[in-house]
Amino acid sequence: MAPAELTLWLLTTIVEGLVVFLCIRQKVVSKFFFFSCYFAASIVVSVGRFWVLSRDGSSSVEYLHFYYYSEAVLAILLTLAIWQISARLAAGRVSPEKMLIGGAGILLLVILFSFFGVPYANLRPITLSAIVISQNTFFIAGFATLVLWVWNLFNNAEDRIATQFLNVLAVYFALIFLVYWLEQARPFYRGHNDDLFSMAGAWLPLGCSFALVKDQ
Repeated sequence: MAPAELTLWLLTTIVEGLVVFLCIRQKVVSKFFFFSCYFAASIVVSVGRFWVLSRDGSSSVEYLHFYYYSEAVLAILLTLAIWQISARLAAGRVSPEKMLIGGAGILLLVILFSFFGVPYANLRPITLSAIVISQNTFFIAGFATLVLWVWNLFNNAEDRIATQFLNVLAVYFALIFLVYWLEQARPFYRGHNDDLFSMAGAWLPLGCSFALVKDQ
């Protein structure tokens, strides 16, 4: 890992810890439980990836398995976090229980479809399923964020923190999808886009920490 990559990784991990600390300090963990779990899991995953990477290398089977499995877990937590935010924004219009049950049901269908719909490959079926689950759930999370952001433009949500989190997520997914589009449109720049992915990943905890500090 290059010094610049190591520095960005370290700063991102520290800011993720700051988000968890601010959630606990401002007593919003129960309101944004899955979001808090997502950042806490991100810290554990980040440290775990660095440890496996340092021990086995980026091309090792151990690192690839750890990376894909952890990506699937983080994608699921992020999707649940977005549905929890949507439940808070739609409070008074749709019951939180219906929002969460509906979101959990859709997520379960995506996971089952991803698990049983993977084609045969040289990879282990469960490893390939983790890759597909990660990709599908991340796409669902991004699409749900876009729909929710557009809906929130025409509705006055009372929860300011949830609205700020939604704006941060909208920028995050916009950056991720932009980088993905650049990779597809210009494959010869693919190696240079890794830094853009890292910076987009750093934006999420940074933006959420600003939102929490601003609400104090």
